[in-house]
Amino acid sequence: MKITTQLCAIIATIVTTSCTTNNNQTPMKNPFHTQINSNQLTPEILWQLGRVGTPLISPNKQQIAFTITYTNIAEDKNYTDIYTMPTQGGTIKQITNTKENEYQISWTPDGRIAYLATKNTAPQVWTINADGTQPTQVTNIEGGIE
Repeated sequence: MKITTQLCAIIATIVTTSCTTNNNQTPMKNPFHTQINSNQLTPEILWQLGRVGTPLISPNKQQIAFTITYTNIAEDKNYTDIYTMPTQGGTIKQITNTKENEYQISWTPDGRIAYLATKNTAPQVWTINADGTQPTQVTNIEGGIE
C-alpha cells in the first residue's frame, strides 16, 4: 500500500510537469484546457485536473501503466486513457486516446495491457501493446462485461 501511494505521488508530479503522447511526441495536457485565473483553488478547477488511477508495474519490472481521468464539465462526462512510463523515470506516453473510456487495467503475462473499454456503449475486455499499438478486442459479450 505504501509503495502504491508513493508511485501515485510520483506519477502525479510527473504528469503535471512534462508528458508526451505516443503520437507525434507532442506535450500532453488536459484536453479540456484547464485555466487557473486566480490564486484560489476552486471545485471547478479540481474537477478539471487529471486524476491518476492505480499504477501497475509490468511483469518485466521495466514499465508502469496507469490511467488518467479528466472531467469535461460542459459535457458532465469523464474521459479515461491509459499511460505508461519507465520504472526508472523518463517520458510518460499516452497509450490510448479515444472518445471512449479505458479503465480497470492490468498487465498480461506477455507484457500487454488488458483493460475494459466502453466502445459501442457496452464494456468489453481489450488488450494493447505497451507502446500503444495493436489494440485488440478480447471479449464480445452481449450487454458488456464488468
